[in-house]
Amino acid sequence: MHVLSLTSPGVQVFDAATAVSFAKDCNDQLAAAIKKHPTRFAGLAAIAPQDPKEAARLWKLAAGQGQPFAQVKLGAAYIKGKGVQSSIVEGYAWMAASDVPDAQPLLREMEKRMPAPLLEKAKRLADERRALRGAKSPKKS
Repeated sequence: MHVLSLTSPGVQVFDAATAVSFAKDCNDQLAAAIKKHPTRFAGLAAIAPQDPKEAARLWKLAAGQGQPFAQVKLGAAYIKGKGVQSSIVEGYAWMAASDVPDAQPLLREMEKRMPAPLLEKAKRLADERRALRGAKSPKKS
């Protein structure tokens, strides 16, 4: 499997409007390539950090298509309240759905601090979002 992405300097060198437009075009091409060859390619969505709300919207599109790294980035946006309304439940759910190993230490720390009802809700949402990429909930140890 190959991971496709826009390389440096990315869209960061442009004004916000140009960066958003360019990122959207890149992501559309990325999605088409992955759809055509789903076992060959994965991708990292491009975002325009100059516009946090638009960046979060683009992460949400990519996350909704089941892209794990977009799910992590969207989870981080929710935790920080960057471009979206802060939500620990949404943040946990998107990060957990990704099953990205680097997110696990943060998730374990969040589990220690979240009230049980919120954690259960976040875990249910994570399972629903794993299904976006055909993944199942990890087995409990």
